[in-house]
Amino acid sequence: MALAYHNEHPDAFHEIRLYKDFGDAVITGCADMIDGVEIRDIKTKYSYPSDADYINSCQWRFLIYSYSMRMYFTLTYSSLKDTTKISTDMIVRGLPLKRYEPSITCYRYDGMEQDNMNLLHSFLEWAEYRNLTKYLLKEKIEE
Repeated sequence: MALAYHNEHPDAFHEIRLYKDFGDAVITGCADMIDGVEIRDIKTKYSYPSDADYINSCQWRFLIYSYSMRMYFTLTYSSLKDTTKISTDMIVRGLPLKRYEPSITCYRYDGMEQDNMNLLHSFLEWAEYRNLTKYLLKEKIEE
């Protein structure tokens, strides 16, 4: 299923890691696929996906990429009868995947950059209050 999706986009770039400097921190992320002006992120779930699972997340909002939209191509495991026995850290092999249609699409909006800054500052304050900033990676990124 994933290979067929890959082959549907022969001119796309895959697994692209990019960085964005927000001043107080550099945020990094990896795009599963960049196809023209779209970022496609491939997710798998053990249950039927909800658009809100993705639209309400902050992952897509961090504008690491200068693209106007991000589409989530979601795959669900279609034959799981009892998901309580499946660890999310477990590699599931041999279970059939089902493609979720239509893809969940998230669009850039006015004020998103400020929302990202607010979230980043809240996180940095939280980490500092708990004396966790020493665990944050501080490397100079070569340009």
